Amino acid sequence: MGVEIGVGVEIGVGMEMGVGMEMGVGMEMGVGMEIGVREAKTSLSKLLEKVKEGEEVYVTNRGVRVAKIIPAPEATTPLRGFGAWAGKVNLYPGWDSPKEDKRIEDMFEDLDSPEYK
Repeated sequence: MGVEIGVGVEIGVGMEMGVGMEMGVGMEMGVGMEIGVREAKTSLSKLLEKVKEGEEVYVTNRGVRVAKIIPAPEATTPLRGFGAWAGKVNLYPGWDSPKEDKRIEDMFEDLDSPEYK
């Protein structure tokens, strides 16, 4: 036995342009603003403001929810300065020895050799 409760409110935005938004409240669908794909395209900046204010915005296609617009996570600033690479780089023993320098140099062709001139 299921009980379905629904309340629908229609809010007009930009009446001159004929853009409309529907806000649906229901036990099954959740609380939030629903807007069709076409209306969402024409009023995206207004929808983003609603999302920034904490409103849940759902984009519908023919009455079926297909997407939810959510706020982006806060951007983090990259760690800079001393210790920024701590624990991220593993150097093997002898990585800075003359023998290792020679091994690395041998992997590259010598562009100063007579065959390249």
